[in-house]
Amino acid sequence: MIKTGFLLLTAIILTGSALAQDRTTVSELGMRGIPALTQDELTALIIGNTLRHTKLQGSQKLDMHYKETGNRVFYSGAANIGMRFEGWYKIKDGKRCEQSSGGGQEVCFTLHKIDNGKHYLCDAKGQCDWTLISVKGNPLGIE
Repeated sequence: MIKTGFLLLTAIILTGSALAQDRTTVSELGMRGIPALTQDELTALIIGNTLRHTKLQGSQKLDMHYKETGNRVFYSGAANIGMRFEGWYKIKDGKRCEQSSGGGQEVCFTLHKIDNGKHYLCDAKGQCDWTLISVKGNPLGIE
């Protein structure tokens, strides 16, 4: 009991939260019964909305607006600050696929629901290093 309390207190001190999310894999999510989102779920979550990404190791944050035209826009800094990136995206085969900002190649990700509104973002190698939430529309004015 004391050891459990100490570990919980340590987690709160180190992460600022007892509910901090850790990196995981698609395999681990599957063992926990957490499937990837379906094509319809991805469409509803992404198209016309802003996805607010948070890197699980470190404090990097990234907001991307997914236009209804099939393009997505984001900045290397905060919204409308820093280097601007725009490229195509599509939802296919149960994945969010998009033009890589580092060379233009297609990169695809699966999304897995963590809880209400929060999702893991997992790459083609099955690594889930980011979480995201979807915000309706473009409240940050990312253009």
